[in-house]
Amino acid sequence: MLHTFIRIIFLLCHMFVQLWWMITSRGRNIGSFMQTWTHVRSIPIVIFEFMGFVQIIFLPILAFSITTKSIPILQITGLIISLNGLFLASWAKYVMGKSWGRPAQHDKQTQSKLITTGPFTFSRNPIYVGLFLLFTGQQIALASYGIFVAIAFAYTIYQAVQTEERLLERHFGAPYTEYKKRVPRFL
Repeated sequence: MLHTFIRIIFLLCHMFVQLWWMITSRGRNIGSFMQTWTHVRSIPIVIFEFMGFVQIIFLPILAFSITTKSIPILQITGLIISLNGLFLASWAKYVMGKSWGRPAQHDKQTQSKLITTGPFTFSRNPIYVGLFLLFTGQQIALASYGIFVAIAFAYTIYQAVQTEERLLERHFGAPYTEYKKRVPRFL
């Protein structure tokens, strides 16, 4: 019973992420939203999101699970981690507003303001941290072999962050350098 409830919660979380990103993205239409997610630098994040979604729908069929027994403490812990990640990523996306863009790139016209408020006061990359927590918490709650994929997800995020930092340093210069000194890369 708890396992089914948690799967439903995760399904709603993934649906919320997709809807929230579409609503808060520039252009606010499906075409511009899809164009953002089909960009080559966005593909790894889309793959991880898709994997999480498929895992929820087909979990009983595909045997993603490490154990067939439910471990309530793991399920609840994973759910709490995921919900915190969902909140953090969604809050950061909201704070970024129209300054949000594709991963590992910088559009100088639309991303002309350095965002340092909200969750950006304690993490330079709260969207990435939130999405990582969402994915990892789901793997913990479902006792999934996908937990091992979290390492690849972390590496993908790290690579995107390094690219973004170089672009932001070039565009914002000293204000971004000062911001980097005050606020940690992740947490």
